[in-house]
Amino acid sequence: MTVRGMPADFSLKSNTITAFTTPILHYVWPDSEGLNAGLRRTILGKETNNPGVSASNVGGWHSESDLLSWPQTEIKILADRFQAFTSCMMRTAIAKPGALGRITVTAEAWANVVRSGHYNLIHAHPNFMWSGVYYVATGKPDPDTPSHGAVEFIDPRDAVNHVSLGNLKFAMPLRLNPEPGLMLMFPSWLKHTVHPYFGEGERVSIAFNAIARTFDS
Repeated sequence: MTVRGMPADFSLKSNTITAFTTPILHYVWPDSEGLNAGLRRTILGKETNNPGVSASNVGGWHSESDLLSWPQTEIKILADRFQAFTSCMMRTAIAKPGALGRITVTAEAWANVVRSGHYNLIHAHPNFMWSGVYYVATGKPDPDTPSHGAVEFIDPRDAVNHVSLGNLKFAMPLRLNPEPGLMLMFPSWLKHTVHPYFGEGERVSIAFNAIARTFDS
């Protein structure tokens, strides 16, 4: 991009350093219909005979954090996806390309079932490196509520909104809408919230935390 008043060899893209970036990995896994159907069946079955726990959720059902120990084949497939996704995330964060060896991941996960009016308060995930979510089912959302069930990430820089000059990117939250098969991963310290879901049926997701360790290959 040519900028008025600047020399011809100046490039806004190449001469800009983007400091203190926060990576958020996102990917919609293909061919997940059968997997998601099995996960939904398993999770709703667990909900019927387990009271769950209370965390950041306001309403809904939050399982205990032992989901990765559940015996169903679908859980094993999802655990493999978590492992691969965490390996990718580590590669976005490594300071020296090529210096990353074999990665092992210690993780925990839990299921969330959200129905109309339920949401999650602003929170982070302490004591972990990476956190994320996989969306199993999104229900039938109310089309008149565009923010239904969206996850919103909060700018972590405390002073970024001290001066307002209009349409700047600073301090603007990042809002992402769920869809079946979508997996997100982000630093565990990044605060986020989930907007209330309004609609029919259930929004089913699986959240996870991970600590990754590397070894020489």
